Amino acid sequence: MQKTTLDIIYTIEKITNYQWLYNLSKRQYNTEERYYESELHVLSHIVRDNTITLKDTASLLYKTKSYISQIVSALETKELIVKSRSATDARKSIYRITDKGRAVYQAHIDYDSRQSEQLAQAMREFSPEEQVLFLRLLQCYHDFQLIDSSTNNKANSR
Repeated sequence: MQKTTLDIIYTIEKITNYQWLYNLSKRQYNTEERYYESELHVLSHIVRDNTITLKDTASLLYKTKSYISQIVSALETKELIVKSRSATDARKSIYRITDKGRAVYQAHIDYDSRQSEQLAQAMREFSPEEQVLFLRLLQCYHDFQLIDSSTNNKANSR
């Protein structure tokens, strides 16, 4: 295997390990309370589509339905969302964002915008073509992981 390919794999592993630690700590997004990043990502999905199911959210975030359910419960407890039953299907829950939730969501959007600006500044040394190539490489690696994960899941279910 090429040294560069191994360097890519090891670097992505380091990033993934750091991201795991990053996700374990609460942040203050210019809000009174501190929140886990995962809470705000679930909140963002609810804001974009209040008919989204826990199962769909779990699938989009590569998490278990149980994990997403715990996060949704935390969002309810923190009064960022309220839960009600669907008028068309009593088995289905609908989540609506509260005014407090909308303020926290906006604070997270503002935080992400500042982070994007900082990353853009850091990447100024790379040409637009190099940045596109980097994105393609990340997408390729992501696709590889999905295929590898799918293959392993099928092998483990036998």
